[in-house]
Amino acid sequence: MSDGYCFISYSNGDADDFGPQLADELEGGHPYIDTWLDKRNILPGHTWDEKVPEAIKTCKCLLFVMTKDSVADNSICAEELDWALRYKKPILILRLQSVESPFRLGKRQWIDFSNNHKAAMAKLRQAIRRLDLPEGQLDVLKDRFADANRDLERAQPGEKTRIQSDLDAIKEEIKTIEQINKDPEKARKQTRKNINAGLERDRQPLNPTGGKSSSKFINPRPGSIPDYFEGRLIETEEIADFLKNDYQRIMTIVGRAGGGKTVLACRVLQGLENGVFPNDIGEFKVGGIIYLSEISNYKVTVANIFAGLLQLIEPGKAEKLEQLYREARLPTDEKIRALLAALPQEPVVLLLDNFENLLSDDGVSISDQELQIALTTILQAPLHSLKVLITTRILPRDFSLVEPGRHCIKHLEEGLKSPFAENVLRKMDKDGSAGFRDASEELLGRVREATLGYPRALEAFYGIMRVDRYTSIEELLEHGLPETVVEKLVGEAFSRLDITSQKIMQALAAFNRPVSSAAIDFALQQHVFGINSAPILDRLVSMHFVRREAKRYFLHPVDQEYAFSRVPVGEADKKVGQGARSRIWDQHALILRAADYFTEVRKPRAEWKTLDDLAAQLAEFDLRCAAGDYDAAASVLREFDFDYLLLWGHYRLMIQMYEKVQAKLQDANLKMGNLNGLGLAYRELGNARKSILYFEQGIPAAQGAKNRQAEGAFLGNLGEAYTALGEVNKAIEFHEQSIIIAREIGDRGSESGSLGSLGSAYVALGNVTKAMEFYEQALAINREISNRRGEETDIGNMGNAYADLGEANKAIEFHEQSLLIAREIGHRGSESVSLGSLGLIFLSLEEYQQAIGYMLQAIQLADEISFPQIQNYARWCLAQAYLFQNDLTNARAASENALQYDVPENNHNATALHGIILLRMRDLTGLSESRPDGKGSDEDLSGLAVEDFTRAIVQADEILAKTPEYYSALDAKGLALCGLILVDRGDPSGSTEAHDQPGRVAPTIEDAITTFREARKIAPHAGVVKRVLRLFDELAQCDPDGLLKDVRPAAAGEA
Repeated sequence: MSDGYCFISYSNGDADDFGPQLADELEGGHPYIDTWLDKRNILPGHTWDEKVPEAIKTCKCLLFVMTKDSVADNSICAEELDWALRYKKPILILRLQSVESPFRLGKRQWIDFSNNHKAAMAKLRQAIRRLDLPEGQLDVLKDRFADANRDLERAQPGEKTRIQSDLDAIKEEIKTIEQINKDPEKARKQTRKNINAGLERDRQPLNPTGGKSSSKFINPRPGSIPDYFEGRLIETEEIADFLKNDYQRIMTIVGRAGGGKTVLACRVLQGLENGVFPNDIGEFKVGGIIYLSEISNYKVTVANIFAGLLQLIEPGKAEKLEQLYREARLPTDEKIRALLAALPQEPVVLLLDNFENLLSDDGVSISDQELQIALTTILQAPLHSLKVLITTRILPRDFSLVEPGRHCIKHLEEGLKSPFAENVLRKMDKDGSAGFRDASEELLGRVREATLGYPRALEAFYGIMRVDRYTSIEELLEHGLPETVVEKLVGEAFSRLDITSQKIMQALAAFNRPVSSAAIDFALQQHVFGINSAPILDRLVSMHFVRREAKRYFLHPVDQEYAFSRVPVGEADKKVGQGARSRIWDQHALILRAADYFTEVRKPRAEWKTLDDLAAQLAEFDLRCAAGDYDAAASVLREFDFDYLLLWGHYRLMIQMYEKVQAKLQDANLKMGNLNGLGLAYRELGNARKSILYFEQGIPAAQGAKNRQAEGAFLGNLGEAYTALGEVNKAIEFHEQSIIIAREIGDRGSESGSLGSLGSAYVALGNVTKAMEFYEQALAINREISNRRGEETDIGNMGNAYADLGEANKAIEFHEQSLLIAREIGHRGSESVSLGSLGLIFLSLEEYQQAIGYMLQAIQLADEISFPQIQNYARWCLAQAYLFQNDLTNARAASENALQYDVPENNHNATALHGIILLRMRDLTGLSESRPDGKGSDEDLSGLAVEDFTRAIVQADEILAKTPEYYSALDAKGLALCGLILVDRGDPSGSTEAHDQPGRVAPTIEDAITTFREARKIAPHAGVVKRVLRLFDELAQCDPDGLLKDVRPAAAGEA
């Protein structure tokens, strides 16, 4: 039997033995049928009033044992019948004695237990099973229709509208069920057709809500504004005052569930979309509005804040800021400050709704550290135009103490006062069917007092009256309401809905985000035959049970919590397949069914261009985590983590997702993949040390799982991490271990990859000959196994080696081959690498226009895919091309752009180059102070150059301390030492104080000579020497006194 138990209503007076016997037989027979019996289920200390109404509220059906005592006027069974009718429960009559059925049960058929008990039990079991079928649902609807018709005949004029509304709705449901029963296959196909059409619609991007507006607003509003909105005049003015106050940055609206926080904020912002405050407060133009909510598809994350605000910034600036956001190693506060500085001058409003979901369990702090940093930066940054509105049930105490003068806190503690609450009730009841429109002021006042005036409580009270014609306003007030009035009324309203409407709300609760009717149909197609939820959802919207925005349906958080609590919890059972699971009715299965919907609604992989294109996968991941299926969630993440999130620069999002599942994974391979992903994400964020911790955890995990391939991969990644730290010798050890494992297990692909990485490590140490041996071995393997991606990488690496050796033509030949393969296989990262390498070679050949052309192509590609190594490297090369042509303005601009990208293996080169350019600009103008265009300004070029040269030496020394053979760091240090000597113009023999930096000892000529000699011992290669001498000669143009004449031979390897 499907979900739910049968409530047994019987009289202790004349069916005291029959009730327990009936329960025993139903539970002891096959199939098992669960029952609720007062003698067994009401425990000592509990009362009938406490337990029976709640039991009927949640039962599958009521079994009414009809005896003389049970149909008597004062029988307690009459109250149980009342509750069953209110809650729209199927009622099966068991005639135990020869008596007439109560008038209110109409002409319902009964099962005769007065004669043949065994036959009656068989009929009862059949009748209970029938309730799960469309035929049984039709029986129930016809009973309800007959009840309503009978009530209509006896109703007072004021009650007829409500009853007629019930009749119309039931009639429509009967028509639908009859059509399903007439042709079940057609109904099944129509459901599938509706779902398929909805899936296609849901794959398309959502348009923002609203009509014409004078300001730009992003994402749908999280709360629709009802036409019966009333009151909140003072609160509205307070929000307006906050938005007009340049000093205050954030306003947090705090209040209990159902108090109207979201609607209040959205109503103000809806007015601002048209340039005015509500309530005739006045005009107010905004530069834009961004809506984010934890109950919407646009969650409150830094990524979504950034993405939304970028849409309000002119395209050129926005593109640069997007690149800045993707820069992994740049701190969040710096990114936010840059974003704030680029916003339009007119105020921009950011709504962060349902913020309580983002707080720690104790409500003290914000659990998302990146979000905490971003909001703190908004509070502390210099004057900007962004205003943040936060709605929350709980005040984040720690955050509320940050910059309290700039953080306005509004406590929404009270509900609507008179006459606003009464006006809301009247406006909702437009046709008078719920009894509020024409009710007395005294009665409406009592409702206001009972509900405390909370808007959601008023809506729920109205909803009860709309769906329960057996309850009057006075009767509901007589029951009394607890302090948790909103939650209580929401529960009562939900319980009075028919079973299909309840299931629709429960499916919405499982999704926990706005979805289309197709999503609900998908989730319920195994539970409500022939489901077509769209008209029912629209009816629920009209009765204020469901919200709708931008063709998506969702629940108020209180409704969401209650509806879902009424679904059995269930548990994970990996033995249950997807098909069988879709027929199980519990929270676990329902959430997984919601997750399955997002599997279906994914966009084709070819359309995955931005984070929005992965919205379905992100929702699926969240839902599988919510269901406790962390292995499945990790499998979803594996589909887009490396090739998309990593590529697009969403490293922190990757880390959040990995950490959400890491401690709960069962599958060894998924655990290792997660550790590897965490390591890679932290490495891209510039935290190589932390990445090493994860890679090191991966090694014993791989060893424990006897997964040699994974072990080798972790060793290789450790090698890459140590290379990023400049510890090349240590990196070589790990790459060598990785190669040994790859050869042991015959993993030719991994072997070739590690050989190539090993070759690159030796290039960094100046051993080009040995590097070429490894490149050639790797290339041979990749060609043997038809690994075009590996082949392209190896050919490109060999091109770099030939360039270092000074064999430019051969280098060009190899890089052109590499470029051809990269384009053929669609590897844009490798394409940008090849373009940059070709640019550097043509730079060495002094073919500057060709060099610039290649560099610009490389930069464009690298920017598009957020590839920081080439974003830094290609701009560094481009700056040299301009420098060598005396185009110092463009040289400086390109160099400064290069410095925006933190690439440890090239930072020393980029910083030293910037210093050289500044020194050339100083000497070209003959001024120590100049603008890039050569005109005087208050810019101290000498001082800036000293800062660059000093920084370059520090960067070089950090690497040399770990890898003394890192020749590019030695060359950069030598150039920086020469630059400092020229700025100081001090005694070549040394010991004078440095330019404008008391305490710093000026470097000596001997320091520079020694440094270059060390570099040439390691890398005497023609191509390397030529590149260094070109930059040295640029410095020499600033050396009219010939201070550096003895240094050049050392740089050239001649002394």
